[in-house]
Amino acid sequence: MGFYNYVNNILGINSSNRFEIEYSLLDKYITNPTKRANMLSNVELKRIYNSNKTAIKFFILELEKHFDVETIQSLIDATILRMPENVLVSFMTAYLNSSEVAKSNTDILSFYNKIQYFGPEAVKYVEFNGIITNRSYTELPVKIIEDKYQQVKTGSESYNGEMLDDIYSELSDQEKIFVYNLVEAKSFYLLERLFQGHNYSLKTVLHLLTANKIDHHIISEEVYDKLGFNLFVLVLLIIDSEYCDIVTQNVKYLISENRFTLLTKLIQEGLIKDIDKLSVTHIKELNDRQIYDALVVSGRIYSIENTAA
Repeated sequence: MGFYNYVNNILGINSSNRFEIEYSLLDKYITNPTKRANMLSNVELKRIYNSNKTAIKFFILELEKHFDVETIQSLIDATILRMPENVLVSFMTAYLNSSEVAKSNTDILSFYNKIQYFGPEAVKYVEFNGIITNRSYTELPVKIIEDKYQQVKTGSESYNGEMLDDIYSELSDQEKIFVYNLVEAKSFYLLERLFQGHNYSLKTVLHLLTANKIDHHIISEEVYDKLGFNLFVLVLLIIDSEYCDIVTQNVKYLISENRFTLLTKLIQEGLIKDIDKLSVTHIKELNDRQIYDALVVSGRIYSIENTAA
């Protein structure tokens, strides 16, 4: 008999009493003797329990309002007894901040686990706003962007007299992401500068750009400073290209590599739309002259084929 057990026997404390003392909040729900014994010998579990005892108390009180004993036992087993401390604290926080409807959903843990796949920002969102227990949890990335937009906007963003805030709720998810990135980078004003003299509405401009995979990596102050009006020409050439997604990908790579001399030359000679003939791997391997020559040859072949047809 170990010294600890010997002292407990003298004091009249058996393993059942020990569990009630050390895990008073869980005593009602953990009834299996083997599990109780394992918990008493689990040093890390004791530490987590004692470090978060207040939160666990409120968590269990809320569970008791919404579920039967069997469901509570199942949730305790899946959370307090199994989760790493940071995940447990996150889940309990999110649960306590959830709506009454969500708190009553027996699949709430499953929804929380799905939300984790969207990354730390999504987890932080539900910790503050509560767990979403319907299909709208798939909209979390956009909800996060909407929150971020509210934080970075000035409220004065406009385009040819149209206030961005007036149409924001009507935008598609992709357009909202694009708008947030422009506003966050303080580049939204470039839309008006690029499309000055054209009678496009703001919604039309945003749809046109996002539909052609043109994003804040292209519509940016840095690119505008380097290309000037050629940026507008670049946008038109991308829109006019047959495979805009490939063209945009290659253009963004050239921008990331600061190859603006080549970009300017390709824009001025109308060769941007032919850059879909090259992969990013090719562009990485070729120097500016080789890329230019390859696109000139490609353009000539295309012209000859069209003439022959």
